[in-house]
Amino acid sequence: MNKTTLSILCCAAASPLSFAGGQPIPQEEVDSQGQVAVTRPGLVEGLLKSLASAESEGAWRGGEEPEVDSRVLLAFLGNGDSVGGGNHQECMRRAGTKFLKRFSRQLGSPYGDEPENDLGHALALTVVADFWIEDGVTGAIVRTKSAAAAAIKRQDKDGLWGVGDKQPEVTARMILGLCSARSAGMDISQERLESTFASMDAWMDPESGAAKKGGDMTDGDVLSRTSAIVTAKLLAGRDPSEDEVLALSIQWLSKKLSDPKVTARWESKNADPAFWEWTTYATLQLFKSEEHLKRWSISGTKAMGRDAVLLIEEETLSDPAHAAGIVMAINAVFRFAPGAFAPARDAR
Repeated sequence: MNKTTLSILCCAAASPLSFAGGQPIPQEEVDSQGQVAVTRPGLVEGLLKSLASAESEGAWRGGEEPEVDSRVLLAFLGNGDSVGGGNHQECMRRAGTKFLKRFSRQLGSPYGDEPENDLGHALALTVVADFWIEDGVTGAIVRTKSAAAAAIKRQDKDGLWGVGDKQPEVTARMILGLCSARSAGMDISQERLESTFASMDAWMDPESGAAKKGGDMTDGDVLSRTSAIVTAKLLAGRDPSEDEVLALSIQWLSKKLSDPKVTARWESKNADPAFWEWTTYATLQLFKSEEHLKRWSISGTKAMGRDAVLLIEEETLSDPAHAAGIVMAINAVFRFAPGAFAPARDAR
């Protein structure tokens, strides 16, 4: 995958000094209250060790929830762990082998073709593309091709994916999966995505450029959804100069993400990994300066730090999907460089 070279030290409060169980967190510094200031790598490695310990025969939760396995594998892959190397190579070999065996060469996914399963398909597509990009894993390229083709077939009449309230986020996640497939060398037609871009505009307020607020959505949901849609469009190659709604959304989002008061507000109120993952992706796309990205990344790590420590403390990891989500969010700063998706490997 394509990653930025930005090096960021993120500190989060964690306590106590000794943990009752689970994996110990590297202790970098102790303040006057006996709190441990934990670096971003410390939290991530603690969570990945817990995830590795929870793996059984190449799967998590008995392999009955492929979406969980996809999230966990993306957490490892996003940290540089793969079947070819890293701190958790053996775990990745077992899990990667089992994951690829689940795939049907014809269907392109371990999921059924119902729209309710589109999120799982998007995550699985990204996993197999990453396996090819990182290691050239045998079988990954065939499955990337079939999964990308299946993703296009899964589009509804408006070019979207998913159903119900989460359709915008599912569509954005599928676009990221297709972008990963493009980076792996797949020919993803830009024309097929044009109908998707046009349909996504219906989710946006034409006056402000922010995502429309409906139902039980909070201000955080609006910020997260706007970030997801803007990120997906930009990574897929949409030009703001040719997309009036995107240009307006970028203007609105840039003001929000560059305001230290907004950052501080969400650091204290929102520990949702999906919120921090999407907003970090958007920050990475919108700002050339490291200042905004560093502040947003540090705040996200602090916001999720308490949940991370509680998961690491557990003798047996209770929620691998949540642990993986935190890792993906913390490492989002390294995931997608702007303009990242030029073909990276000859797929022939």
